[in-house]
Parts: sequence; C-alpha cells; structure tokens
Amino acid sequence: MNLLKTCALVTGGAMGIGFATTKRLLQEGAIVTIWDLNAQALEEAVRQLSEYGTVFAHPCDVTDQRRVLELAATAKKEMGRVDIVINNAGFVKGAISWNARWQIGRKPSM
Repeated sequence: MNLLKTCALVTGGAMGIGFATTKRLLQEGAIVTIWDLNAQALEEAVRQLSEYGTVFAHPCDVTDQRRVLELAATAKKEMGRVDIVINNAGFVKGAISWNARWQIGRKPSM
C-alpha cells in the first residue's frame, strides 16, 4: 500500500490499536495527526513514532465537541488537509470489560 503524502487523523492514537495503526500509516508514507486523552502516552508515542515519519499529536477528549472542532482546524493547518479519519478513541469504564462480559455469557466446555 502506498499512502505517500496522504494525511490521516487517528483518535486514540497513543496506545494499542491506535498506536499500531498510526505506525503502519507512517510506514506507508502518510502524515499523521494523533489525538488521545493521555498526554503522557502522546509524548511517548511521538517519541517512538517520529522515526517513521511526520506525526503531530494533541491531547483530545473526543466527547468535547469544541475541542474536536478546534483540533480539526489545527490538523488542517498542520497537514494541509485530512484524507483519512480513523475513529479509534474509546475506553472501558467500570470493572467489566468486553472480554469479561464475553466470558460471563460463555458456557463452560466439558
């Protein structure tokens, strides 16, 4: 895949699947902006990802519409445009994760 000079925005891009997605986009030649709630993780992500290409990072709570609109304008200024949006932001709230719920509903094997 050749994404040379494609401009992408990845929410939740500082860790996990978002980080891996950002890394792959950069490896394929994209310019990427990542948003994440975790400012420390963003700093570490930029440190690690910068070796693969141009990456911008901004703390963002995607439930804050004003912040999202502000950062959308920032992404356009920094990258010139946004071609791809990967909406990966999210987190598990409370004690039961999706995996735990799946295990609860699963019948024991005999």
